[in-house]
Amino acid sequence: MASVKGAAEAGEQRTSVHRPGVVETVFVGRLTVKLLDAAHADIVKVGVAPVWLIDTTDTSGFDTDCVRFGSTLLQRLRKAGVQRLVAVLPSAAMRMAARAAAVASGVEIRVVERRSEAVPHLALAK
Repeated sequence: MASVKGAAEAGEQRTSVHRPGVVETVFVGRLTVKLLDAAHADIVKVGVAPVWLIDTTDTSGFDTDCVRFGSTLLQRLRKAGVQRLVAVLPSAAMRMAARAAAVASGVEIRVVERRSEAVPHLALAK
């Protein structure tokens, strides 16, 4: 788990292989560009998968510069092999921001409010 200290609210992220073909990142605290960048580094370490599952259930908000950086990050991940982002986003503001970031990236996005709703979106059609 990578922690980013020094902000008004510290945040952390944990990235791991959820199952074959799915890499999962769980964010806790405030979502920042530094946390997104740390998640990207961890995705590269564990191996890029066709599906990236992110869970923001335990976040307390996000920095607005995450939208632009998120779009750039998704473009990089698409080139590396990510086909779909499945995002558990209980916050309406975060759902809107995630959709905006995904539009320019070319990565398919599925946004859900609860983790249990993510399951059907984790498999890609053969």
